[in-house]
Amino acid sequence: MFPQEEDSIQALRTTLALEEHFCDEDFPADNSTIFFSERTEADIAWKRPFELVDEPQMFIDGASRRDVVQGCLGDCWFSPSCGRRRQEVQADREGRFCWGKEVVPPEQPLFGDGYTGLVVCHFWRFGEWVTVCIDDRLPTKDGVLMFARSADPSEFWVALVEKAYAKLHGTYEALEGGQSMDAMVDLTGGLAERYDMEDTDNLKKLYTHLLKSSRNGAFITCSRKGDWRNATKADEHGLVEGHAYTVSGVARVKHEEHGTVNLIRVRNPWASGDEWNGSWSDT
Repeated sequence: MFPQEEDSIQALRTTLALEEHFCDEDFPADNSTIFFSERTEADIAWKRPFELVDEPQMFIDGASRRDVVQGCLGDCWFSPSCGRRRQEVQADREGRFCWGKEVVPPEQPLFGDGYTGLVVCHFWRFGEWVTVCIDDRLPTKDGVLMFARSADPSEFWVALVEKAYAKLHGTYEALEGGQSMDAMVDLTGGLAERYDMEDTDNLKKLYTHLLKSSRNGAFITCSRKGDWRNATKADEHGLVEGHAYTVSGVARVKHEEHGTVNLIRVRNPWASGDEWNGSWSDT
């Protein structure tokens, strides 16, 4: 964050009256924030984390691929990019949570001392890091978060990063349908590569590249071709058409009968029972 940005954000926090919580007028808690089309949704209640659970936290025991649970929004292309392996996304030696830069700066309490209701995130956008400020009001139905959330109901980094990313794009609905490589660039400031299996002649060479990339801490996701609008249920193999997955592990193992076996582990951001059920699955 540039010093002038940090000063302006701190100034904004200090203008709030005692026990007053920040409300983002540029991204209000209503349907205009969720939809850009003529769609509407009734019975939405916008709640702050402390209204949903006691003692909410931004992170609990760092961050893990198992944290991310996709909601009813069709942004599976974004969710897998957040769900990296624990050792790759945990706080660095200075205690900062980061992907490529500080996507979520530390010391942003969601209740108690220092809490203001203002959350700051950073994304790489068109060649530079940009700061996105939001309030922590989140859309719920029947007391449950509508969109992305953490598997632990007391942890809120997933929901708040998604909200900040939605503000960057204008609305939540604008996040429906996309390319994971775009999200990976926005979260790291790095370069992305895309490989189409149908156009890849040497699959062994591609696998070796994935293996080396994984060992060096690269973001890796994968997706099955198809219309994301049809990504509502899994097929007989447990995979979903038009859906994106986190690649949470790449490993070359030795097997007594099969010799060397090349494995890729993927995670469905639905965090449900819909997962690969063929060879090398849980069963």
